Amino acid sequence: MAILIVALALRLGFFAVGPGQDLDRALQPDSPRYLELGRNIAESGTFALPVEPDGSMHATVQQLRRQRGELEPVDSLGLVPETMRSPGYPWFIATINWLGGQTRALLVTQCILSAWSVVLVYALAWRLIKRRSLALIPAAVVAANPADILAANAVLTESVFTVALLGALVLVTLSYRPAWKLNLILVATAGLMLGVAALIRPVGIFLAPAVVLWWIVTQPRWRTVTLSVVLLCGAALPIAGWSSRNARIGLGSRISHIDSFQNFAKTSVFIEMALQNKHQYPKDWTPLYEQEMRELHASLQPDETVFAGMNRLAMAKIKAHPTTYAAVLADNMVKFFTDHSQPYLHAALGGEYQSTGLRDALLMRGSGAATGDRAPTMLACLAWSGFNAVLLALACVGLVRLTLQRRMAAALLIAGMLFYFAFATQAHGLERMRVPVLGLQAIAAAAIMLPRRAARPHPMSRSEPRVTLAPSTRPRLA
Repeated sequence: MAILIVALALRLGFFAVGPGQDLDRALQPDSPRYLELGRNIAESGTFALPVEPDGSMHATVQQLRRQRGELEPVDSLGLVPETMRSPGYPWFIATINWLGGQTRALLVTQCILSAWSVVLVYALAWRLIKRRSLALIPAAVVAANPADILAANAVLTESVFTVALLGALVLVTLSYRPAWKLNLILVATAGLMLGVAALIRPVGIFLAPAVVLWWIVTQPRWRTVTLSVVLLCGAALPIAGWSSRNARIGLGSRISHIDSFQNFAKTSVFIEMALQNKHQYPKDWTPLYEQEMRELHASLQPDETVFAGMNRLAMAKIKAHPTTYAAVLADNMVKFFTDHSQPYLHAALGGEYQSTGLRDALLMRGSGAATGDRAPTMLACLAWSGFNAVLLALACVGLVRLTLQRRMAAALLIAGMLFYFAFATQAHGLERMRVPVLGLQAIAAAAIMLPRRAARPHPMSRSEPRVTLAPSTRPRLA
């Protein structure tokens, strides 16, 4: 309870001194689209945006689709059904709007959910490492982590998605109980939460199959098969419901096209940046993205959609340069686990962040900016990234310790989730994208403090001491 109170106080306190002073401080590049989608759902019940959306990247794709006649029909309000974003987070915003709240209420609710995720981390740690005292450590790490605090105070999906993910994992770890009906209820609820998580962030669409695979590997029983089917059915309900909506408007069975856009705009372009030895984002990225868009426009076939063309060009780039692609992924994974959030911190407090060039200097790329007049920012970046690097190292040691102690279920779940999210970000991993698995990483780090298990003697060993009963000293009655 003390950690929960501290976590809530830190998040609401930061809101008071940051976005609470100016709500524009909570807005990131994707935030206006989320807010507009939520407002349109609340007011007209439609998941749609104007024909000309905000945002240069999305606007160029929308314009190209409009030129080729691929845009969905405009409704009576002059809005086009949205296909780039999934509906989970806009529905959450719409719910706040239906209840009479606006952006301020949205951020306060996210702070409460973010604090509740600390409780979920504690519960999950208790189930995985079986030590209540050690479960307090990852809860405290998440409670005071600046990345988690910043995510709660931004109009982005991280806080809501994290609660859905952690809640589902806690229910899954609670499911092996004698009460069979209770197990089915827990697993079905966990499946629904994973399905909702996929609608909040499409990266979660493979979470339910991943949990089932982990289950089958660690608990190979007939009972596991039944629970796995229930879990997958629960996860499929919200996903299938939204996919049917997309099928009705001619988009097929996909829940969004954001993956096609990310593969083209981020993975493909970052491979080209690496080939040209350019590493500054967005300075070097912007002209290369515009060049890729021109190539896409010129290479599209008459019967090929824009999103299909994006997938084709991205896969062609990966197949043509597999070594460079692997290097881009490796660089992204390092950034995923060690990146700091100084730009978001400065923006939330009303300041302006100037890049120190620290990462390029450490990687000896020779493109770092001058840092002599930004010593305090440099020290803050070093401390922040250093803490993340130490947490990563401790998590790796903790995973080894869990493996040596044959706690394979905990080790596989944590390692699998960390790798899944690191790989899913492809070429543009940021610290805020690590927020959903920050608790799992902290649990692995806390596992280094697990006591050493005593070796159990073999049941048939002759060295096992015999148990003898002492003679009774009670006087006999005549």
